[in-house]
Amino acid sequence: VPLASPMIAGPATIAATILKASILSPLYVSFALIIAIGINALISLFSLNIKRALDRYNLMGAIIRITGLFVMSMGIHMIISAVKTYFGF
Repeated sequence: VPLASPMIAGPATIAATILKASILSPLYVSFALIIAIGINALISLFSLNIKRALDRYNLMGAIIRITGLFVMSMGIHMIISAVKTYFGF
């Protein structure tokens, strides 16, 4: 397992992938894997150009704020789920 895989896919994504791989046909899983690798390769290849375009239109700050809001909402959801589980709601 490469060290960068947690940066791209978290534990839940990896577990869901393993589950789907056991259910679906190997050809389908291979096709999905090739598409995912291709998309990641394209994003990595053009990341400098994407950053320049975002900086040119001053969108980087907005994207950082939206991403932060998304991560914060996921954290709040996890806390609420834990409290509900603990108190039996």
